[in-house]
Amino acid sequence: MSSKSRGYYGEARIARRLGGKIVGRGKAVVLDSGKVIVVDHEHAPDVVTDLFAVESKYRLAFPKKISDYMLQAERNCPEGLIPVAVVKDPFRKRYYYIMDEKDFVDLHGK
Repeated sequence: MSSKSRGYYGEARIARRLGGKIVGRGKAVVLDSGKVIVVDHEHAPDVVTDLFAVESKYRLAFPKKISDYMLQAERNCPEGLIPVAVVKDPFRKRYYYIMDEKDFVDLHGK
């Protein structure tokens, strides 16, 4: 499977799981809710929903540290709560919240 095919498959999967739409090359996307999302077609996200603009990435070499952070969050998570790993990028002075897809879809998906 080519990387382009993997990319489209991943975008379609995310759109389906979150109830969104693949953006493509258009200037606007009409969601099932009727909401219209105007996008810059030169710098468009891969998928949009009522709440999110999603950039989809598929990596054959996934960063091991991210997996380690999530495994620790899951291992230490009390029953009934949702594990989240928070990672700070000290160079950009930003925090990133990482969670499992199942938990994310349960909260925000279809």
